[in-house]
Amino acid sequence: MKQKRYFEFGEFQLDVRERSLLRNGEAVQVTPKAFDTLVILVENAGSLVEKDEMMRAVWPDSFVEEIGLARNISVLRKVLGEDPGEQQFIETVPKRGYRFKAQVREHIDDAPGGAAFLPAGFDKAAGRVTSGNEAGASNGAEPVFEQSAVSQTAQVYRDYATNEPAAVAASRHAEEVTPDAPAIARPTASTSTPLWKSKRAVPFVAIAVVGLIAALWFLNANRNRPIDKLKIKSIAVLPFKRLDSADDSERLGMGMADTLITRLSNIRELTIRPTRDVMRYENAGEDIADAGKALGVDAILDGSIQRGGDRLRVTVRLIHTSSKSQLWARQFDEKLTDVFTMQDAISAQVAMSLSLNLTDLEQQRINKKYTEDVEAYQAYLKGRYFLNKQTREDLQKTIEHFEQAIRLSPNYALAYAGLADLYANRANRSSTPQSREHNYELAKTAALKAIEIDGDLAEAHASLGFILRSSDWDWIESERSLKRAIELNPNYPTAHHYYATLLATLGRTDEALTEITTAQRLDPLSLLINADLAEMYIFARRPEQAIEVATQALEMNRDFFRLHLMLMWAHLEARMLDDAIREAKSTPEYEGRETIFPMSILSCAYANAGQQSEAWQVAERLLVLADQYSPALVQAAATCSWLGDNDHAFALIERALAVKNDRLLWLKVDPRFDNLRKDERYAGLLRRMNLPK
Repeated sequence: MKQKRYFEFGEFQLDVRERSLLRNGEAVQVTPKAFDTLVILVENAGSLVEKDEMMRAVWPDSFVEEIGLARNISVLRKVLGEDPGEQQFIETVPKRGYRFKAQVREHIDDAPGGAAFLPAGFDKAAGRVTSGNEAGASNGAEPVFEQSAVSQTAQVYRDYATNEPAAVAASRHAEEVTPDAPAIARPTASTSTPLWKSKRAVPFVAIAVVGLIAALWFLNANRNRPIDKLKIKSIAVLPFKRLDSADDSERLGMGMADTLITRLSNIRELTIRPTRDVMRYENAGEDIADAGKALGVDAILDGSIQRGGDRLRVTVRLIHTSSKSQLWARQFDEKLTDVFTMQDAISAQVAMSLSLNLTDLEQQRINKKYTEDVEAYQAYLKGRYFLNKQTREDLQKTIEHFEQAIRLSPNYALAYAGLADLYANRANRSSTPQSREHNYELAKTAALKAIEIDGDLAEAHASLGFILRSSDWDWIESERSLKRAIELNPNYPTAHHYYATLLATLGRTDEALTEITTAQRLDPLSLLINADLAEMYIFARRPEQAIEVATQALEMNRDFFRLHLMLMWAHLEARMLDDAIREAKSTPEYEGRETIFPMSILSCAYANAGQQSEAWQVAERLLVLADQYSPALVQAAATCSWLGDNDHAFALIERALAVKNDRLLWLKVDPRFDNLRKDERYAGLLRRMNLPK
């Protein structure tokens, strides 16, 4: 027989099992959520209950703002008869939560006529009532965490490791959904006239019937709608919010998200938005569901971090985007040195709650620890944080942090892969052939080291494939590396992006479009991928679609320079000459230098518009720049080709070939070189670059 639990405080009796509240034996009607709130407060009488904790318990499957909790507290104050500002029963702890102040006695009735009386908050092990401070209400500078969540972290991971059916484990750990039916107040056994025989019973019976029908409908409607039936195929992990003011607050919150993104992206059934897409939500107060819609995902994984001494408390919740409902929420509490165990548990909870059928290899990869050194891990997080910012000023900081991580943990493959990305980024920004070659060599060394340590690291294979194409012009090995990256992680958009650029270089434009479209589907908010998708449409001689892609992407960010370049080029190819000229003439200087690509487009557009004099004036300026600045060589060559000066075009290409100018990688597909393709010198260039005819 299930135990009956009820509490007494002042004139009130609270029956938890029967969901009733009495005042001197008379029933008091309370809304369901206000009743749940009261139970939580009374069960923790004398202790501070944090707002977040209460909201998770009262609304386990919904996302509710704090105003909902405040409304419940207001209802309870009226029900309990508190005068304004009195706080006789419920004390408000500013910015933190609430504490039930009244003296409470707990009754446990195991059998008819027998009851044990225990004060609320009685600790059986200690043999005494615990104080509010012992329950976690700390007045010090740092929070003191209870450690009950540690066992939950371990249990979640054990459920996952033992392959317990997801539905069973999820139902065992998840908060039960409470049907939002009214709580029916019932009289005590000492009431002389049973309520159901009195006239007063009519409204209560009616409420009970309606409540029962609502409850049955709710349970029936939701019985067949577990999380796995919601068809969650895509998730975005937002930067975790810091609840303290530590100096590394941003980096740790972003780093936790970045690590979970890396882990979860190994699950083939899920599409995970990359870190660069979620960075803009680092300090934003945007509604979670709105963020999910903007990111184009089915669900959002949102979290907060609080550090107390040597412990780390992480609260995580999964929000369904379209319904705005909270699918589950968990709190994990570990020592800072056990942060990897916590990440294991969070990743396992996501996989388990979505009923994903993971392969053994996927299970291994999402639980993989690339280092056991927490200090090295923190240095790596700082490096990733600055790398994702993508500014020149932050690149040097990135190098320092990645190198620190490697010094502390010499076999840290992810840190080497990060260095490879960083040096490849610097190579792309280099203004001289010497600087470009040097940075690509550093990038290649780091990528090869990462693969030597961990041959299954998709990021390292993708970086190596990109370097082999861009620097070594080794098409065969580049393709092998990029295919390996995609095999290891089909949901890694960067691998598909890099493979598309290789395929375009080889003139396989249809395959390139397939790969870049896949990359764009996996990472629809990447401005760079959208720009390169537009460029692939130009290579495929489909400028109208290029215009559509570039125009739509510019709605996300009007300041992304490369999208403007693609738009003006697409206008040129579509013979929308007025638009091409206007775009090219309005382009500002880029990073302090005259923009060579818009100059080429402007010259070509003038030529097609019959303005030959203006076309050659711009071309002459471009030729002067080509003598001073090697990246201008290929743009000048393409312009000369368009204007019909093939000899000058080939001479410029020879100079670009001598320094392996990376713009030559588009020689087979750039429409501006079409005038050269019938010249035998063009076939000779392809042979020297080992490109197919």
